[in-house]
Amino acid sequence: MFTGIVTDLGTVRRITPGPVTRLEIETAYPVGEIALGASVCCNGCCLSVVEKSPNWMAFEVSGEMIMIEGIWPGLPSRAPAPDASSPVVIFVYVPDVDATVARAVANGARVLVPVQDQFWGDRIAWFIDPAGHVWTVASRIEDTSVAERTARWDKILAEGQ
Repeated sequence: MFTGIVTDLGTVRRITPGPVTRLEIETAYPVGEIALGASVCCNGCCLSVVEKSPNWMAFEVSGEMIMIEGIWPGLPSRAPAPDASSPVVIFVYVPDVDATVARAVANGARVLVPVQDQFWGDRIAWFIDPAGHVWTVASRIEDTSVAERTARWDKILAEGQ
């Protein structure tokens, strides 16, 4: 839990602009104690660690934001059930669904639906993270027309899949 106590002031090591901007921060803080995926507060904004070395850590920053919180005493929030029965599924488009699922599994997630191509042009997978949140991650692999999607769906129904 965030304590609000400043433990170190880092310096920007590198900024790599792009659709997802990469930010690397040098720090004297013992980075080895920070887990990949940990939320670190940088200038009032919480960012998730995506890579680290002994003296720096990297974050990815984009125009979108989604915040997944845990239980806070005194607030009505609650953790999802660990059996993947949450009524909420978080759907996120990512640049590389296969790499995202591999990273999630390496950090304790369990795959619910393996990565697979879909008739509408996405490649998707479902997983549950260690906190019990269910995620659908997708990458667009082809743009399809209404006619293509309809024909593909009709074929799936005809084959009884």
